[in-house]
Amino acid sequence: MTNEKVVRNLNDYRSERLRWVRSHGSERLQRIERLGLLDQSDRVYRDERLEAERPGWRWMNDAEDELRDVLNPSMETLDALEAARARDPNASLTYVVCGDWKGPAVLARFLDRTILKDLGRAHLDALVEKVYASLANEHAASVAGVVLDEAHKGWLMERTKNLLVWLAGDLR
Repeated sequence: MTNEKVVRNLNDYRSERLRWVRSHGSERLQRIERLGLLDQSDRVYRDERLEAERPGWRWMNDAEDELRDVLNPSMETLDALEAARARDPNASLTYVVCGDWKGPAVLARFLDRTILKDLGRAHLDALVEKVYASLANEHAASVAGVVLDEAHKGWLMERTKNLLVWLAGDLR
């Protein structure tokens, strides 16, 4: 790529970034722009835009995310891939290992960088919410003779999530 093309691409990027910041940016991001600090705060812009346009996705971290092939994808995983491909035809499936977390994910590109959506975490959060909702249901609680105040609801959600993470531990 010639230097002229690089400069034109950078200028196009900056123009698009400025347009987005002024119309969608948070108070913080707009203040950064007003103070002339946008070039030094590009990560704030990218994070806000990713959250606004691709909720539930995160930036891939090459230093921490180990990618593997997906084996025997579930229906939910296939649904997630189809949904991602509606927006990005090049989206793909992977199996990500990051610290103590591992599970299926969808990879895509956004703002010229790789993003991923951890499907296992999303499924786990949805399952925790379902279990919590059924246990916190007023009728279910009264049948069990249990009154769940806010402190107990938080404890119950955390314990349920820990249990489900433990049960899912080595499943692949």
